[in-house]
Amino acid sequence: MTTHITATGIDLNNAIISGSTELQDYETGTYTPTYYGWISMGTGVTTAANYCRVGAACFAAGSMSFASDTNFGGGTGFKITLPFTVTSPGGGGTWYALDYGTADYYGTCMVATQSMSELRFKSVNGTSDLNNSTPFTWAQNDRFTWQCTFYTTV
Repeated sequence: MTTHITATGIDLNNAIISGSTELQDYETGTYTPTYYGWISMGTGVTTAANYCRVGAACFAAGSMSFASDTNFGGGTGFKITLPFTVTSPGGGGTWYALDYGTADYYGTCMVATQSMSELRFKSVNGTSDLNNSTPFTWAQNDRFTWQCTFYTTV
């Protein structure tokens, strides 16, 4: 199949998309998520988060690197807010953690159905939430990255 972008639209083998909104609802950007649960970020934590929304589909990703003033506290239920409210259940993705100089870990994340605007993280074995000692005891210079896909309103 040959695709041509012309002044009147996109030609998909003579099926031209023009004058419609299929590709008009495109947006990218950065945002500042709220991280909460068992962690108090401190002032030295480096964080970044961005998103790409095409129509109702949204891809979001972020990372953080912990500093000496990070308080890892106790408890469970580490969550991160998303840039948009999720409109239907089923969004999710993956996370990756670096225990600085020791090992790498990974797992899944899913939209928390109670709020539909935050992401919840499961441990490597998928049976418990991430916490201050799962999958390892977090400390300075450890890193955490995540990515997810979900649907929102247009």
